[in-house]
Amino acid sequence: MILRSCGAILVGKTNMHELGGVTGINPHYGPIRNPYDPNKIAGGSSSGSAAVVSSGLCPVALGVDSGGSVRMPASLCGVVGFKPTFGCIPHSGVLPLNWTVGTVGILAATLEDAFIVYAAISGALPSHKPTTLPLNSTNPISNIRFAKYGEWFNDCSDEIRICFSDALNLHCEQYKWKTVGVTIPDIESMLLTHYVTISSKCCTSLSSHMEKL
Repeated sequence: MILRSCGAILVGKTNMHELGGVTGINPHYGPIRNPYDPNKIAGGSSSGSAAVVSSGLCPVALGVDSGGSVRMPASLCGVVGFKPTFGCIPHSGVLPLNWTVGTVGILAATLEDAFIVYAAISGALPSHKPTTLPLNSTNPISNIRFAKYGEWFNDCSDEIRICFSDALNLHCEQYKWKTVGVTIPDIESMLLTHYVTISSKCCTSLSSHMEKL
């Protein structure tokens, strides 16, 4: 494994919400609880990954993200959730549930830790089929820009918005990063298309298993 070859110590596997669910409730192995409040959900589907990082049990963990399965639990558990552009990280060994959008993602306690892990696992492996365009980035860390979609960024309580803004401003000041306001045309239509695509691919991926039931 790439991370082990880089000196990482693998702690173990974590619980999750089956089939990309968003709550973290697993009827077979029990619900993943939110470290900030055990009575609240951790989010999903990479629920356990977010919970162990938030609890301080490990600095980073991996998950798989098709429609928010890394980012949602990261948000609910107060850690960094990063879904790289599809094709940046090899998907060898990943269940091909959504083979055009699902990708390995990173959950970390800090942005710096997320960058370190991304640098280690990004790039193509010999077994990785060239099904996507090569994405080569040479931008140094000082050139990072955050895209802020105002309609969603402001769709929360004042407490959350202020906390998030303070975190963005802190990193921008420390590393000379920039925050850029963006608009996303037809985003509602894009969401509907995404839901249909994910559902279709899930059914196709699991069809052989369903026939055995």
